[in-house]
Amino acid sequence: GRWRDMDVAVKLIFGSFMTEDELRREIDKEATMLYMVRHAHIVHFWGAGTMEDGSPFIVTEYMELGTLTRVLQGPALPWPAKLRFAKEIAMGMALVHS
Repeated sequence: GRWRDMDVAVKLIFGSFMTEDELRREIDKEATMLYMVRHAHIVHFWGAGTMEDGSPFIVTEYMELGTLTRVLQGPALPWPAKLRFAKEIAMGMALVHS
């Protein structure tokens, strides 16, 4: 999507396996974590909100290569590059969980 003249990623969150309160708590937790963390290997958090139907969403930096799943499962990158991505992800996650 587009937001403030930037390409952004919009993560729609569907919680059919959670109650509405559990879903809201998870969204708040993820949004708070993303807001507080600034790291080269973690997407930048731009905001969060609720759709007209009540579905929550999170807006983050857009990554040109696409989703992490697409990058790691796709054939476009050689294995050494995929391993580098995995290492960078681990570094970012270590920061989040420290």
